[in-house]
Formats: sequence, structure tokens, C-alpha cells
Amino acid sequence: MSTPDPQLRLRGFLRALRAEGLLVGVDEMLDTLACLQHGPVVHGASVHQFIRALACSTAHEWRRYEDLFLRFWFPALAPVDEDDAAAIIDPRVRRRQRGVVGLAGATAEPQTDSDRPGLIGTGAGRQKTLTRTDYRFLNDRVAMREAERLAERLATLLRTRISRRKVVRPRGSTLDIRRTLRRNLSRGGFPVDRLYRSPRRLPTELVILHDISHSMSWHNPLLYRFIRGVVRAVPSSHAFAFHTRLFPVTEIYREQSLERMRERLEADNKLWLGGTCIADSVRQFKQQWARQTLVPRSVVVIVSDGFDTDTPEALARQLNNLKQSCAGIVWLNPMLGREGYRLDPAALELLTPHVHDFLAAHSIDALPGALGEIPRLSRC
Repeated sequence: MSTPDPQLRLRGFLRALRAEGLLVGVDEMLDTLACLQHGPVVHGASVHQFIRALACSTAHEWRRYEDLFLRFWFPALAPVDEDDAAAIIDPRVRRRQRGVVGLAGATAEPQTDSDRPGLIGTGAGRQKTLTRTDYRFLNDRVAMREAERLAERLATLLRTRISRRKVVRPRGSTLDIRRTLRRNLSRGGFPVDRLYRSPRRLPTELVILHDISHSMSWHNPLLYRFIRGVVRAVPSSHAFAFHTRLFPVTEIYREQSLERMRERLEADNKLWLGGTCIADSVRQFKQQWARQTLVPRSVVVIVSDGFDTDTPEALARQLNNLKQSCAGIVWLNPMLGREGYRLDPAALELLTPHVHDFLAAHSIDALPGALGEIPRLSRC
């Protein structure tokens, strides 16, 4: 039996890391192969640490790398696959996944060929497919976890926003001529010490109102990971969940352990169930929490499919009151982006004056729309 080429195995490992969402490209692959060719490998740990340094940029990726390394090189030692986020949050979702016939009340087959998720593939192709797939059609646990991790990574891009104001720094790309000349008057104006103008980065002020009613149960695994990523990445953010009533969940969403988070939600009966009272929840937020959490440059993000037991007129009144206290309101709707779905024209006419934009949130590719709108709304 021939021994497999170490370089082929190593390239396979790097492709597996890329398929899991780590930023491993051609440059990282070439650097790793160059490391092997530089000299004899005394111990496998040196290659392990070298690849980890190239592929991981955060503590979360560092921890994930150890698990991926075991799964690829020592599968017998790897831990058993965990359930996806929805199953951990609510065990009833796990039971639905085991005996699923149709998704969210639909037939067992997607209505159109364009809705079918092509999940066969590896590497960048598989990741690209996952980002475009409607989350309700991801019934494979590995694919669901991969999409959820991509959403959480995407959320970290909201950590800061760029201010219109500039800050002077000793390094940068735009030379501040006036300050440079003043700094070097003692040198006859010769620019020995140069100063640069760079954009000032400020923390993003976010308030998220997350619909966790029964109608959102199939969308919430993806949206939960996205919101959880935002809350953990943006220290100044606040999160609230609602169904028939509203309650704060910022600290719960920042829990490191999904199991611990589930226990805290269960303690107060805050799992994904019940009807939806959006207007009343917005009113409750405005009365009880707005003064503590909102500043003039805050952006309020409502995450909901829009199914509401309250009337559109009542919702429009509450959104108008809320709009007076923030920079703007963005609505993420997981139903948008689906073929055949349209917002109710009468309700849309009532809500449009109070909502900056209605954005799709049914897939990973749809979420960057929110990333572009939020910094644009936040006043500097």
C-alpha cells in the first residue's frame, strides 16, 4: 500500500479549512508548502502552529482550528458533532429536523428549481453555494452550522463605523500638508516629520429588536448567529427579543456557551414560540428601554417576517414615535428575496415613511445589505 503524498494531504487540509470559512487562499497555501520545503520538519507541531498562525485571526478561529485539525488528521479523536444552533436553543426543533416532511409548512420539494440548494461540493464553491441558499432549505446539519458561522463572521464587520471627521496620525495614506509644514518649521519647512489624516473609527450604536415568534422558527438559527455575532462584536449594541412581549437579551446573547444561553432562555420561558405583537413590542421598548439604550446616532434594526396581530396603522404610529429618538430604522425580513413574495402594498405605504429600508435576510448573501445601510444611517 503506497503512502499518500504529504503535500497532497496538506493541500486537502487547507482546502478543508477554507470550506469551513477560514480565510485560507493561494498565498497561505504557497507559504505553507514553502515552509515544508525550507527544511526537514522536526515535529508535526511546528507545521500545526505555522498553519494556525496563517489561517486564524481571532480567538474564535483559533479554537475552531483545533477542532478542525482533529477532525481532518485524527477523526477518531474528534468530538461528536453538536446539534445546530436551533436544536440547542429549542429541543423541539431537533425533533422537527429528525422527522421533517416539508419546510415551514411547504411541500417536501422546493417550488422552483432556483430554490433548490446545491450542497454538493467542497472548498470555495461549496461556501459560495451556502451563502446564496435560502436557509429554510438547509436541512443538513453540517451545512446549517457552516452558514451560521459565516453569518457570525459577517457580523464582526459592524464593529466600527467610519466617521466623517478625520484624525491626525503619524502614519497613513493622505498627507496633512498644513500640519506637516507647521510641525517642520524648525527644520526650514523640510518635511522630516510627516503627519497624515485618517478616517476616525467610532463604535457602531445598534439596537436590535429580534422577532422570536413561532413563524420565525426556521429562520432564527441563521439570524440568531448573525445577531449574536453583532452583539458580541459591538460592545455598544443592545438586543431585545419579542413575540407577544418584549424583553432584553443582550447578556444572554453574549453567552459563550449555547447550552448556557438555552438554560437562561428557558428559565423565563423565552424560547421561540407564541404569536407576534410587533407594534406593542415597539411601544414597550420605547416606554421602558429607549431612554437607557438610544442615542441620536443609534440605528434600530428590526428582525422580523412582518406577521403581526397588531394593525399596520398601530405599527406605523409606534415606528413614528421610535424614529424621533434614533438615526433611523432598518427592517430585516427573512421572507424578502423569495420568489413570489411581496410586501403588502397597503401596509408598505403606511410603514415606508418611518422605515429607512426593508432588506432581505433569507441567506448569507442578503445580510451585507444591512452592513451597508447601518453605518450610512448612523450620524457622526
